[in-house]
This record gives sequence, structure tokens and C-alpha cells, in this order.
Amino acid sequence: MRCRPEFWFVRSLAAFGLLFLPSLGHASDFEVTGLVSGVTDYRDRGISLSTQLPSFKSRADVSHSSGFFFGSSFNTVNDPNGGDIEFQPIAGYSRDIGIYFVEAGIEKTVIVGGTTGTFAEGFVTLGADVGLAVARLRVLWSPNDIQPGSRDNVYVEARADGQVPNTQLVIRLRAGYESLSLGGDKVDWELTLSHAFGPIDLAVSYTDSTVSELAGQDGGATGIFSIRYFF
Repeated sequence: MRCRPEFWFVRSLAAFGLLFLPSLGHASDFEVTGLVSGVTDYRDRGISLSTQLPSFKSRADVSHSSGFFFGSSFNTVNDPNGGDIEFQPIAGYSRDIGIYFVEAGIEKTVIVGGTTGTFAEGFVTLGADVGLAVARLRVLWSPNDIQPGSRDNVYVEARADGQVPNTQLVIRLRAGYESLSLGGDKVDWELTLSHAFGPIDLAVSYTDSTVSELAGQDGGATGIFSIRYFF
């Protein structure tokens, strides 16, 4: 019998923890990073989760020299079913192999308030880092447990980041294809220009998708401005 997503996430997280414990070392083996940000429209896979209104985010991550990592983020949303906070815990393992890297893990999304509920996704990322450019391919999968007759939700994303030589300007191209759990599919894409000023990053983006709306949330073309502070 297939686990409900929330139990699947907890069991998987526990398995990660059991693998992780034998490799624990000194405090110097850990790295803690985080960010706070604001954006004029919070888009996820081309869909507005803030009803085209400003949104704020905080995120913290802990990584270990063994390759294991975990973290969580909070985003303000305006969910049509009444939710106002999106909470996303994540755990996984990453490894560098020369210029290549691989990452795998699980992430759970919880909409606090309202009736949207929760879901969990497993993900695998393959990428290459050649200095001024980083390319990656990511696949996310969520089990078919939403309601009878639904199917697994699969999202495939390709992304390339390139830094303009001798500047802090970064150009990002991203495109994704999603096979939706309740039927149908969509494609979304995004072009972003960002510039770092020390720990502060300013960015402008243009994003669009092949659906005008999804579950009452806008999926049309729009421009977005964001500011992020890393620590």
C-alpha cells in the first residue's frame, strides 16, 4: 500500500537521518547559510502563488562536509483556499564529481491555513559547473495520492546560469515541463538578469507559461523584480 505523502516524507527524512548520523563530525564540518528576500510576484513554475502581489521569503540551510544537507523556507502566499504561508522543509545529499555534480532528496510543501493541504516531492539534479557558467537538469516527482483518479505529478526543469566576464551580472535561462497530477500538462520559462552588490542581489525577470491560470492562480506573462540578502 502506498504511503500518504506526509508519511512518505517523514519516513524518507528518517532514513536520511540514519545514514547521516555515522558521518557526523566536528562543528567545523557544518556550514549554515540563509537568505531573506522580497519579490513583486511570487511565481513557482510559472504560476503566481501570491495573486500577483508582493511576497516575502526567508530560508536557512545546513550542509555537512559528507554531502548531506537539510533546510527550510517560508514564503508568504495568497492561496485561493485560504492559506497565507508556504512552508517547505527539505533534506538531501549532494556530491561533486570533477566539474559535475549530482543532488537528490525530498521536499515537502505545507500551505499553512486554508484547505489546500500538503504534498511531498522527491528530486534528482544533474549539473555541470565550468566556472562562469552552470547548467543543470532537475526532475521532481510527487506520488499519486491527491485523490482517486489522479496521477503522479512530474516536473522536469532545465536551467543555465552564465556570469558576464569581469562583472557581477548573471544571466539565467530556465524552462520547465510539468505533467499535472489532475490531468493535462504545461510548459513554463523564465529569463532573469541579476547583479550582486556584496551580500545583496537585485534581479529582474520575465516569466510566462502555456496556461493563463491554474487552480485559480495566474500563469500569464509578467515581469518581476526581486531583492535578496544572503548571509
